[in-house]
Amino acid sequence: MITRVVIVEFQPDITPAKVAEFRALLEDVAARTPGLTRMICGEHKPASSDPGLSANAPDAVFGNFMSVWEFSSETALNDYLTSPYHRELAATRFPKFVRRRYLANIA
Repeated sequence: MITRVVIVEFQPDITPAKVAEFRALLEDVAARTPGLTRMICGEHKPASSDPGLSANAPDAVFGNFMSVWEFSSETALNDYLTSPYHRELAATRFPKFVRRRYLANIA
């Protein structure tokens, strides 16, 4: 199993309707992805201690939205990343929502 974590910083003009549209796109991608065993996603919910963390660790970055993708294998992850559907969304649909992405794979 391999897990991919994606933290997103939204475009400055993001609205609640656009967040809902973005989430729906992710859920559609997840439903179409062979080898994906689980996907969870949602908006960042600030913790009450976040301001203190930011004051003491100015390099800490909080994204606006996170998704966690669990794949059955590294092959399944690579198949997903190179699929035409994923590439089309990443190139044409996601940029209207996403300013920056932070990615990590956990084996």
